[in-house]
Amino acid sequence: MQQPINDSSTIVRGLLLPAEWLSDGTVTLLCIHTHQEEVISIEMAANTSLLMKHLRCELVAIGIIKIDSKGRKSIKITSFTILP
Repeated sequence: MQQPINDSSTIVRGLLLPAEWLSDGTVTLLCIHTHQEEVISIEMAANTSLLMKHLRCELVAIGIIKIDSKGRKSIKITSFTILP
């Protein structure tokens, strides 16, 4: 689910998964895989370490979505809720 809540913020619901990692297993990129089969990269920020504790969990994230020149989406999360 991707739903605008105002001009700049969007609500995204999906599964939190690692997307890239180093050879020692350290995760370097997280993504949200939505129910609409979209993959949205998460921009690393201060709250990213909190997300690492919830890999493979479903969440609802609020943030600002950007689309790069190749059409790839990323989100800068401002708040999130882990779903049961």
